[in-house]
Amino acid sequence: MLEIILVSILAIFAALSAFAVALTVVGSVQVSSKVREGILQYLFVGLLLSNGLAFLVAGKLGDPSSVEMATPGPSALASWIIRFNSIFVIIACLDQFFRYVRGNPVIDWRRLLLIAGVVCMFCGNVISPALFGKNPVSIESSWFYGPMLGVGIMCLSQAAAQNAVLVGRNALVVFTVLSLALIPILPASMLQLDYSEGFLPGVPRFTGLAPHAIMMGMLCSIALWCMIVHPFSSVKIHRFSLAACLLALFLAQSKTVWFSFILSLPVLYFFRVDWNHWKRKRFGDYKLVFVLGCLAVAFVMLTALALLITGFAEERASAFSRSSAGHQVLSLTGRDVIWRHAIEEWKTSPLTGYGLPLFNEEYRARIRHAGATSGHNQFIDALGRAGGIGAVTMAVYYCILSWFGFRYSRATNGLSTVLTLSMLVRSISELPIRIFSLGIGETPHLLLLILIVVGLWQDKKSDRRVKAFAQSRHTVSVT
Repeated sequence: MLEIILVSILAIFAALSAFAVALTVVGSVQVSSKVREGILQYLFVGLLLSNGLAFLVAGKLGDPSSVEMATPGPSALASWIIRFNSIFVIIACLDQFFRYVRGNPVIDWRRLLLIAGVVCMFCGNVISPALFGKNPVSIESSWFYGPMLGVGIMCLSQAAAQNAVLVGRNALVVFTVLSLALIPILPASMLQLDYSEGFLPGVPRFTGLAPHAIMMGMLCSIALWCMIVHPFSSVKIHRFSLAACLLALFLAQSKTVWFSFILSLPVLYFFRVDWNHWKRKRFGDYKLVFVLGCLAVAFVMLTALALLITGFAEERASAFSRSSAGHQVLSLTGRDVIWRHAIEEWKTSPLTGYGLPLFNEEYRARIRHAGATSGHNQFIDALGRAGGIGAVTMAVYYCILSWFGFRYSRATNGLSTVLTLSMLVRSISELPIRIFSLGIGETPHLLLLILIVVGLWQDKKSDRRVKAFAQSRHTVSVT
């Protein structure tokens, strides 16, 4: 009798789940048809909402003191939340692709280059090691969500891409404020209570609804960058959002994120300054500022020279390298050991690598390193997992992204430059591009792609103006 009841309950649950999936598909299609520019512009709402709810419902699995990203705990509801976001992404990408093809029968070479980069990177780092690696595995349909999303973003219209940046800003601010508001309610989930390695003794580390404090700090940095470039129309909302994100960034206590955020500010300021206005000013108006700046630079250089001459700097550096903190910095918190394992696996299979199971649970048990969930370097991870093919295609994709990111600095007011620099710096010790993931960690990469699309439309307008000007000159010369 009990078995019949259990089977009936499971059957009802399966039927309701299938109905919910069908309802989501139909609803997404209907909503997408009503929205003028498509629903892919609301990508970050679904991304942050689904991942945040999954952590809120199921909790976090993983050691909070580790450098690894936590994952949602075992929960059927959390799994379905992630599935609904995947369905939303698939429908939104297909809708955006058909919209673009209908309005633009010819795809320009810049988009083709980016799409080719996404496809080559995916084939070199997923398909090749899955089929031809040292440890081949069966291909899964969920692997194709990432490249599908990349192609969908390339098909965004100019208005949709610009709106996606603003939607991302709003979603990140709401995500940060909700994470701060949940501290009194769920302190154990929102804070790393046993953290004792920060600059603030006794102050817990803020993780929020993100997988890790480092990622929480990164999301706050992106929100602040977006607010600097695209401030809210309401002064009160803008100030409140700035204060909330700065507080969250401070409580995240990530020195790497703090450093990258401070370095980004001059870059953003450079693209916001009206240099024509400065050219019109006389040097005498800023003589005092110029003299003080030169004196400050000279003081720093003389201080550094004095420390080197007296040997004080050498003694401090030697003492620091012998300390536990110095060892962590020089080895990048033990990442050098993980790099050696990845390179050894690459040597055994130079072309296609170890395969996708590299650094899975079985591999970590074999090398007795529980924290080695990835290569902790984008290119070393690609080298060990996918061999030379994966590393080369990943490097080519990084070059394409970096070229477009720097090229469209003016069109994005420096935002694409800051995200490109952040991605390059993080690639030294992390994996900014996770091919299999539709998680929070992909936010910087996806936002950079959207900003590149904004620049692509600016380039297209420029090409049209040049073409029209050339045609007008040709007409004048003929007459």
